Amino acid sequence: MGNDNSSESAHPVTLSTGFWIDIYEVTKQQFAIFLNSSGNQIENGVSWLDIGSLETYIIYSIHGWEATEYYANHPVTNVTWDGAKRYCEWRGGFLPTEAQWEYAARGNTGRLYPWGDDAPDPRFLNYGKLVGDTREVGYYASGISLFGLYDMAGNVSEWIRDYFSPYKGVAEIDPTGPKNGSNNVIRGGSWASTGLEVRATYREGIRPDFSRNTLGFRCALLP
Repeated sequence: MGNDNSSESAHPVTLSTGFWIDIYEVTKQQFAIFLNSSGNQIENGVSWLDIGSLETYIIYSIHGWEATEYYANHPVTNVTWDGAKRYCEWRGGFLPTEAQWEYAARGNTGRLYPWGDDAPDPRFLNYGKLVGDTREVGYYASGISLFGLYDMAGNVSEWIRDYFSPYKGVAEIDPTGPKNGSNNVIRGGSWASTGLEVRATYREGIRPDFSRNTLGFRCALLP
């Protein structure tokens, strides 16, 4: 796990339990269904979904919460870490740990990117502001991971369960990150990210109450 630069020090990790993970990033339509069940709750001072942003494309009408038709199958964005976490729990799952996410993105072969070691290319992913927005999930069939997962690089960055901290650089079993912290990890890079930022090992720390139009998530589940 990791790569020998900055906070990504390469180190051996063992995952002792198998897991399932979403093939696609959670879509706006899926999140709208969740909001119709749970409402757009305030948690830690902010709502799960920022409906004040014109780029959220989920609205509340007389019909309830619904995604704008064109964007219904695009990944949900402008969602906080708490919103992502609550959605996954509502589905009976959880946000993946860093170790789970990275294994899903690159397998155990040390790939630089989900599709392999070839440099980022518009055939593989949505990045570098080349599209200027999200694309519908499942668009980049050439960029799937070893396990058949879409958009593990690009489209939207993804919330991770762990708090952010530099790696210790030692062997670990089922790591879950530090017990507390001020920032949570995001992974995968987005439609606005550089080629460096879409590597399978690239990581950032973001405040959990933060949301933006380049940030979404996917869920994991124990079998």
